[in-house]
Amino acid sequence: MTILRLAGLNLGVCVLSSLSVAQDTVPAASTPAAAPPGASSTPVTLRLKPRVGAFHVMRLSAQQVIEVGEEEASTASSAPQTGQKMLQNVSVDFNWKPLRLLPNGDSLWRFWIVSTRFERIAPGATPIRYDSKRPPQKVHEQAEFFHLMVNTGLTFRMDARGHLAEVREADKMAEAIWQKMGLKNKSDRAMLLGLLKRELGDNAFRNVGVLLATFPAAPASLGTSWAKNDPVTSDSGLIYAGHCTLQSRQNGTATIAREATVAPDPVELKKPVSERQRLPLAGWQRGTYRVEEATGYTRSALLTQEFKARIDDSGFVAGNRGQPFRMHMTLRLETVTAK
Repeated sequence: MTILRLAGLNLGVCVLSSLSVAQDTVPAASTPAAAPPGASSTPVTLRLKPRVGAFHVMRLSAQQVIEVGEEEASTASSAPQTGQKMLQNVSVDFNWKPLRLLPNGDSLWRFWIVSTRFERIAPGATPIRYDSKRPPQKVHEQAEFFHLMVNTGLTFRMDARGHLAEVREADKMAEAIWQKMGLKNKSDRAMLLGLLKRELGDNAFRNVGVLLATFPAAPASLGTSWAKNDPVTSDSGLIYAGHCTLQSRQNGTATIAREATVAPDPVELKKPVSERQRLPLAGWQRGTYRVEEATGYTRSALLTQEFKARIDDSGFVAGNRGQPFRMHMTLRLETVTAK
């Protein structure tokens, strides 16, 4: 169970944690920026308008650097701390296919994982590497979740402004992973299935929304900004509060810049301590999306984010206890093939 929760955190913080539907405001009034030669400066209405039957293979990758400790003595020990650094790389290739358009303008999409790669390099430990295209005879337990995810998937409902509005068939995905594990102990099987349904339940994949551009309610000119607040409600319990800005338009592609601060969800902070499911992380996120104007597809995204906290032997702690914890992450979404 610990392994799955750790693996779930790896993807959850990077990509697949729970996000509720983003809440965008009407674009703030702003002065249109000057367009470079050959670029378009006219207002544009950005909407998700998928072509049913189109087929995309996307690659989602996360490069993570985790540092714990510092050169000076920590509050937990008088011994000098030299610090620890762990490197982690995750890559997921998935099919992204629009299934049909709904009367209200929403669209249904099929998300299917076709391959995964995982690498972890930590001090004093043998590097862990896994590639689903060349799987080893024995999969390391800390790479097991990435092995089990291959050839599983679910369905998303997206609205016309790019919000991930609903996750469907997550129970089926949980069942498929559960079946692959082949556990014989009935109590272990029941506990695992319950955990999977929580981790991969209705909210579990909504963090994909942080890697997809969302659009303003009204036509936007260069320099127009609009809010994008993405509350995270799963284990990471974070809220991304920031804005997007239409940065440029050229050759039918819009570039949208994003900046956000990251802090614990205040709703979680109001819960009794025994009911809280959050990590006391704070930080920032910034990057860009490249969007096809004709269809609203996010063709690529590049986001950088950094979180900081304090940690001791019991885990994440509040205040100045323990040692400093820093996680720097680069997230990339790219189109591998489009048909």
